[in-house]
Amino acid sequence: MITSNASAPVASADWNFDTIPDRHLIACCYWEYARESAFLRAFKSRCVESNRHPKPFREAFELCGKDARRVLSIGSVANSFLLGFGFEADDPRHPGVARKLDPNQPVSGNFPASWQSLCAGERDYRAELATAPVPGGAAPFERASGCEAANALMLLTSIMLSDMPVAPPWAINDTLERQLEQVNSHAAPAGPKTDGGGPECKAGGVAAVAALKPDQGVLPWPTPSIQRFDTHSRCADEIALVQIQWGSFSDAEMMESFRAWLKANRPEAVGPVPGRGHKLKDWRANLTRLGVMRLVARFSALELLDPKTDLIPGLWESRQFSGPTWLDVVKWHDARRGARALFHELFPFLSPAEEPLSWPTAHQRP
Repeated sequence: MITSNASAPVASADWNFDTIPDRHLIACCYWEYARESAFLRAFKSRCVESNRHPKPFREAFELCGKDARRVLSIGSVANSFLLGFGFEADDPRHPGVARKLDPNQPVSGNFPASWQSLCAGERDYRAELATAPVPGGAAPFERASGCEAANALMLLTSIMLSDMPVAPPWAINDTLERQLEQVNSHAAPAGPKTDGGGPECKAGGVAAVAALKPDQGVLPWPTPSIQRFDTHSRCADEIALVQIQWGSFSDAEMMESFRAWLKANRPEAVGPVPGRGHKLKDWRANLTRLGVMRLVARFSALELLDPKTDLIPGLWESRQFSGPTWLDVVKWHDARRGARALFHELFPFLSPAEEPLSWPTAHQRP
């Protein structure tokens, strides 16, 4: 029998997901796989540090803001684990220090603790965040309108008219690029909505995105750096001025043109959102694969299958591992590789070189 050098037990909450209700599966899956990321753990620490010792906005953005935008590139499902990154973990020695956005939203800073260690209310709330639709029912692509879109247009117009009244297109493009870079470097975090009559809605260049003071309180996650213009009071990642030759091309030609534009203009930091399965059994299977990876990181599959050992109490009594599938060593290694592949699929913003923390096997660890 091969003997592992692992000594500490594997917590049941790290591999046994039998009791996870169906409505929690997606959030639990994202949370547990996020625990496997060294980047997300380090990011959480920086968020706490940023709130513990407030810094000027630009420094805070360099510390946390850029990475917050990377994480949020996967969409609203990121909130299921990202919300609360700026909070410190609850300290049992000091009851009552847990942070809450409001009494109906129990959010802690306990990441990277296990999902099953969170209070029931927090698990319910995070589960809702994981399955919430796009805020306001926003379409993937639509005409931009509203006060903020008008501000964007007036800003661009002001720059062009004030700096280069007459110029060739390439020169105007260069000027816009420089000016917008300068504006964004001084832009403020997204603030409260206005009624359309405040200074944010006045015409006039940079005044249209006048800096707002960042919130000095504890934030659930770092505030993004750029003042986002909204469409129909909904958050928009980008507003663009487009021209469409409606009368000259077929719908199929225009759709093909848009696909080419999409491919050429997608921001590098925002990769395509991966297709996500909607079958609950798939999400449950993904958690089982993660459990396999964590177990094999501590013990070899042969050790786990050896009837003379009882390394993981309750392993064979759990529903997850009760079937004949798990009596085959090959299936354990297949599941482990499946967990690794899903890790990169769920978090495409991570470096391809980053492996899950539990990826090294028991005999690969020092």
